[in-house]
Amino acid sequence: MGSSPSLLILAAGMGSRYGGLKQAEGFGPSGETLLDYAIHDALKAGFGRIVFLIRREIEPLFRERVLSKYEGKMETTLAFQSLHLPAPFLLPENRSKPWGTAHAVLSAKEALEGDSFATINADDYYGPSSYSTLASFLSNPQSAPSFGMVTFPLEETLSPHGSVTRGLCDVDRHRYLIRVKERSVDRSHLALLPRKTAVNVNLFGFTPHVFPLLQEGWERFLSVHHEDLTSEYLLPVEVGRWVSSGDVKVQTLSSEGPWFGVTHPDDRPQVENRLRELIDKGLYSSPLSLSSPPN
Repeated sequence: MGSSPSLLILAAGMGSRYGGLKQAEGFGPSGETLLDYAIHDALKAGFGRIVFLIRREIEPLFRERVLSKYEGKMETTLAFQSLHLPAPFLLPENRSKPWGTAHAVLSAKEALEGDSFATINADDYYGPSSYSTLASFLSNPQSAPSFGMVTFPLEETLSPHGSVTRGLCDVDRHRYLIRVKERSVDRSHLALLPRKTAVNVNLFGFTPHVFPLLQEGWERFLSVHHEDLTSEYLLPVEVGRWVSSGDVKVQTLSSEGPWFGVTHPDDRPQVENRLRELIDKGLYSSPLSLSSPPN
């Protein structure tokens, strides 16, 4: 296992609601992507290697528009999420949707080479303290299997322009996860749900103990859903299953944030404005430095 945790960036999503390759979109004043800010913050927090999980069909565009700016400046690895199913399962003829975030993490097993690692969405901004919190969690030996998860308040993770998918969490008084429910929510739900409800946005800290659990869950998922055109093997749902069954403990971790992301095209101006505010406060320079910090 490496001395520093790795960062696994989930960048295989199709961006159907946004209408394009969000991973390569420039939102910062000098054309910085949300990936640029994520990688900057992660390296500064002590993460040692970046693993990008993508689909094979976007590899040429991803290498040209995303990976080229990082190569030679830090250690990077590509991993691939495929629609291909293991025998005896057959891919449904019209299936085009990736198999979900839990399958994405499982697909990166070999690329991670036994490292502890954090997972993030490629199109979310989590704030520097999120990476520092997870790096600290992963640097301290955990009793196996025990994982970490950074949560944010529900009201901070909604888009004013439509629904988003979020993992709503119940947490005990010691801040361990009790259950998580993945559901579609929008701002109208703030009248029904507490604004401070802890929400998961795929910001997890895992040890290699996660992979046997993911493999077992993937086989269980396929036994029921392998013929479906849209069903997904989702990370929050699977983590919630492990917690409910007592297989793992998941500690929820607080972050100063802020959090913001891009789901719909109309989210763009808000994201651009919030990045400018962070630059004005002195949190980032522009253009953003994208080299690994010295050892």
